[in-house]
Amino acid sequence: MHVNLKCIKFVKMPYTQTQQVLSLRSTAAAQTVADKKLCIEIGSHFYTYTISDQSGKQIIEMGCIETGKTVSAADLTSLFENDSIKATSFVDVVLVHNCHEMVLVPSAVHQPEVNSSIIQTIHGDLEDWQVMEDDVHQWELYNVYGWRPELLSVVTERFPQVRHVQFVTGALRSLFKSLSIEKEQLIKLYFYQKEMMVVVLKDSQLQIAQSFQFETPQDVIYHLLNLVDRLKLDLATVILEVSGLVDVNSETWKELNKFFIDVQLDEFSTVAVDANAEESMPAHYYTPFLISPRCV
Repeated sequence: MHVNLKCIKFVKMPYTQTQQVLSLRSTAAAQTVADKKLCIEIGSHFYTYTISDQSGKQIIEMGCIETGKTVSAADLTSLFENDSIKATSFVDVVLVHNCHEMVLVPSAVHQPEVNSSIIQTIHGDLEDWQVMEDDVHQWELYNVYGWRPELLSVVTERFPQVRHVQFVTGALRSLFKSLSIEKEQLIKLYFYQKEMMVVVLKDSQLQIAQSFQFETPQDVIYHLLNLVDRLKLDLATVILEVSGLVDVNSETWKELNKFFIDVQLDEFSTVAVDANAEESMPAHYYTPFLISPRCV
């Protein structure tokens, strides 16, 4: 079943300004879905909200806001004034961490008592991180991550029932469901503004899940080729699945196709964007932002 979603806007402005870069709305879903789930995702310089059914597959409304700065408690307080959020009683609320402060730890050596030390050692101790973990049993891993306490406080105050999860946890769960023996070497590339998340599989084994900042298309290629070399991937056979904020007419897309033979757009088959809508955006733009609602 396809979910037809109307694209509201995509606005290109200087990165330093707060802007809503993506927005979806389905009037039909809003009228038919009784039990609604709210998923709030916080990145380094953006936050999103998605209102859906409990499965996360029927999208009622979604928005992505770039802040151009570290997301603050005030940003979230402003989000909660959104009419669709303020007027709705949600049966489930999920807060998704999509920042750099995360570490994947093999289950065999996982010790919860040292989680805080791991985050502080790798990401610094200047922040008083509130540390959480996800059991990613499909990959025999624990995802350990640190929240800024003020963000947790403002969300918990508004939604006491909130659950927590890390973006990579959802991405890995989604990837596990779609594993195929035909993809012996796979790079999943999720684009945000000035940042990309890379997940690499080789022989169905997770090699890396890491975010990288970039300024130019050449930065993107540098990071990817460095991973190809370090992980001993084969450019002739590796599959590169791309989604997020990247235009297929952009220099970045051209550079990807110059160095990689098999480059594919990563889209959810059950999401159909209204191509006739003003400023309509391709379906692959939404993929990274719809993973968490479906997989948590």
